[in-house]
Amino acid sequence: MDPSSKFQVVREQHGREMIIHLRVEQAAIRGITNIHEAWQYTRAKWMDHILGLVQKANRASATGFTDGGHATCGFCSLFYWVNDYEVECENCPVYQHSGERYCAGTPFGNAVYLVHAYLVTGNVSKRDVERAVHKEIKYLHARYLDYCRQNGLTPLEE
Repeated sequence: MDPSSKFQVVREQHGREMIIHLRVEQAAIRGITNIHEAWQYTRAKWMDHILGLVQKANRASATGFTDGGHATCGFCSLFYWVNDYEVECENCPVYQHSGERYCAGTPFGNAVYLVHAYLVTGNVSKRDVERAVHKEIKYLHARYLDYCRQNGLTPLEE
């Protein structure tokens, strides 16, 4: 399985507006059945697509950016929706660590804010954005490892 191939960065032109969206094949992400697959999708989202977008894009090259939220997150796919029923983060390793739903209280908000600021206003440096994204990836990887440890699972090798 190569989760990276399931994502796409979509640029939509609406008059003068250039909105950049991150999308993923919903059938693929909804098919996630275990924490290892969830981590692979989550890592692909941040490393391959969001970080890759920032590294390739010019400052202030868009008028909007969306990361896709829970619809593009492997952890959310596994823990936000259960049998198409919204359980809002129960058992998610991020929620277990932060005690907050929707990744509040984690590096997520700052990372998305800085990506948006870089792409839309250009008022932050690429280096600051890269640091924030790497901090988010490191945080999410630690939650993956926590989950594996707590559930007696062997983590995937990086």
